[in-house]
Amino acid sequence: MSGRRTSGEPTSPRRAISSRGGTSRGKVDDLTEENKKLKERVQQLEKQNRELKRSVFELNMRMSAMWHPAAGAGPPVFDIDQALSREHDETKGTRSSGSAPKSSTGGKQQRLELHAELSGHGGAVYAVQYSPNGKLLATCSMDSTARLWDAERVTVTELHVISGHDSGVSDLAWTPDSERLITGSFDSTARVWDVSTGQETFMYAATGLLQSVAAAVNDPFVFYTATSSSGLHVVDTRQKDNATVLKTDAAISSICVLPNGAVVSGDAKGVVKVWDMRQSVSVDDDAAGGPTAPVAHIAGLAGKHGSSAGGRYLAINYHDNVVRLYDRGGLSKQRSLQLYASATGHTTRNWPIRCSLRRTEDLPQFNRPKGAVGSFSADGGTSPHSIPQLLLAVGSTDGDVRVFDATDTNSVSPLFQQLSGHTGRVYGVHFHPQELALASCSQDGTARIWTV
Repeated sequence: MSGRRTSGEPTSPRRAISSRGGTSRGKVDDLTEENKKLKERVQQLEKQNRELKRSVFELNMRMSAMWHPAAGAGPPVFDIDQALSREHDETKGTRSSGSAPKSSTGGKQQRLELHAELSGHGGAVYAVQYSPNGKLLATCSMDSTARLWDAERVTVTELHVISGHDSGVSDLAWTPDSERLITGSFDSTARVWDVSTGQETFMYAATGLLQSVAAAVNDPFVFYTATSSSGLHVVDTRQKDNATVLKTDAAISSICVLPNGAVVSGDAKGVVKVWDMRQSVSVDDDAAGGPTAPVAHIAGLAGKHGSSAGGRYLAINYHDNVVRLYDRGGLSKQRSLQLYASATGHTTRNWPIRCSLRRTEDLPQFNRPKGAVGSFSADGGTSPHSIPQLLLAVGSTDGDVRVFDATDTNSVSPLFQQLSGHTGRVYGVHFHPQELALASCSQDGTARIWTV
């Protein structure tokens, strides 16, 4: 009897612990297996995301090598693997709550606040741009469409969905009369649309992926495209099959048309050129003083008719996470750009992150007294308002929009405001031409309008 246990006797502690231990081990094994599967899934998604990021740049390099074998024989301008491997480190600690430092303008602070969120696109929104008359807003997306929005109403409404491209729409531009919209796509075509009907009126088939489009300022029938096949295309819509292609040594990533008709281009090797389109030649093959990093985007300052500020100042966003501000010395001169300030804090990580400039001297809340610190002239002397009061906006891969006070000639422009709200990379920003309003667009498939 001493060796037997009756039904009323308690289970030995050793046996109870053993039983519970077996159950616990089973649960641990299940959780370990589930965790392993989750890690494998995360690794798979990270790999897919990495390959998507890599594809555009590798394709550009291949296209460039295809059309210029000698130029493509050497190593790439930047190491994609190395850039992507730093992604986590670059974003760590960069995102903020959206608060901004105290403005240097003094007085009551004017801040941009969210006015409207525009949804409808089925993919990342790559570019956003107000029409020159300020009445319309255009967006384009990787869903192969562009959309037109009524920007005059308090409640922004969608007017047209522009369909026709067979691949993602990478860029857009307005004609000066605000009556036509030009779109460029990864399907290797540029198309012109009547904004009143949303219908296509012209199509140009290029070679390579279209990365940037711009309208001529002095001819309503001419526009420009930049492609991964290392060329600047001059397209006349009156001559459907006759475009002039100005060859370059690398894929052009961005073009900007100045009020005097000249074109500034930036390429994958970091070279900035100024083109005289009357003669279809480059008049400055090293406008920025030597390659710094691949160019992401070039933004010009559109001044009023007769203003010396028009076309004189440029912002160039490079893939080294720096926007550099340049003075090109006035409309009548073709000379190298003079660096006068820079802005940092955003990240590009080799994405086409855009920037935008806004003159603020006509807005009372940003007026400075004449002769304020920071005014300077092109020859180095001081004079009241010789450089216009400027705001610089730039997107970022961390999902925020940064607005800088680019007025002063400091080495680094101070941050004026940081706008949070997007949930993905901010690809594009554009200031309203007449009001203090800013549009932004993002990987999250939305565009946002910010106003004071």
